[in-house]
Amino acid sequence: ALGVGGARGFFFVVSSGKIPSLERLHVDCRELGGEGMHAFSRTLSSPHISRLQELEVTFQEGNSGDAEMGMLSVGLGFGQLRGLQELTFGGLTGAGLETLCVGLAGGTLCS
Repeated sequence: ALGVGGARGFFFVVSSGKIPSLERLHVDCRELGGEGMHAFSRTLSSPHISRLQELEVTFQEGNSGDAEMGMLSVGLGFGQLRGLQELTFGGLTGAGLETLCVGLAGGTLCS
């Protein structure tokens, strides 16, 4: 699992342009919580992530909060993921999934 420290570090690396050719990413969000999800969402909002083509995000089933899903939907819908071709979620159910869908509907994530 990524964890809060890992999410912060990943944000720093991506936002500083150190991995401009990142095309595939699998993130285990089971231990992120609000603070870690905020950092991960900021990463997805960075202009330096625009080459990402595949994103897989895994959650602990039944344990994804509305606040975290709201933050994730902001990052996904921010408009920087123009090259994204495949988006996969694992373990996301119920209210968390509903919150994510509502948030994505208001963003600029292209299909």
